[in-house]
Amino acid sequence: MSVIIVLLSVLVVRGQTDAQCIDMVKKYNEQIRKLGKPAAGKVYYVDFEQELSYWDSDVSSPKQRVKYYVSADQVHLISSEISTYTNKEYVFTVMHKQKKILVSRNPESDPEFDGAGIFGTFLNNQEHIISKATVSECSEVSEKGLYKVVLDVSQLKINGFYADKLTYYFDSKTKKLKKTITSYGKGYQLRRMSITYYDFQTDYKYTFPKDLVGMFLDSKGKLKPKYNGYELIAN
Repeated sequence: MSVIIVLLSVLVVRGQTDAQCIDMVKKYNEQIRKLGKPAAGKVYYVDFEQELSYWDSDVSSPKQRVKYYVSADQVHLISSEISTYTNKEYVFTVMHKQKKILVSRNPESDPEFDGAGIFGTFLNNQEHIISKATVSECSEVSEKGLYKVVLDVSQLKINGFYADKLTYYFDSKTKKLKKTITSYGKGYQLRRMSITYYDFQTDYKYTFPKDLVGMFLDSKGKLKPKYNGYELIAN
């Protein structure tokens, strides 16, 4: 429990200066980025909801509730739309609505916990982005029990980085990160990405299969009965 408090807590007080607000977010992100791979026998668990909105009103994307499980050698990301199951050798991607299962060799020899990505940090040069950001809002949303920090990054010129604003919501009592919102300019097809965090644990009880391939395929390389009606696509 103490590890969770360290990872999901920041010091939030009223009347902070712009520098203190940026430092609060920076320290939080640094803590998450330092979270390495789980020790043998340990499982990280993240429960979050992702919502995307686009500038083109004809493009829609439903909210997705996602469960993320990570061990020392496997990563499972499960949602109603797409689920992925990864070990050191293979990646199985299950497209539930399309009834397709894609299987490919894992290009990475050692899957790792993407702590930076899953907690709403952006790119490998996140520290640089935060250090150059301008605080446009730092306030307490008392009626919702949240503390809000908005960083303006619209003036940053970084290849591959299209965000205009980064918004963080922290629980004013528990000091845990509750939500992140990334807002993009009109030059990018995505308008907003919102991630709401419900739970994060570093010692979760979850059983990974010893044989990931055997979870999907029988001894003849055919999909198991559980996946009747699915198409197997090997890349």
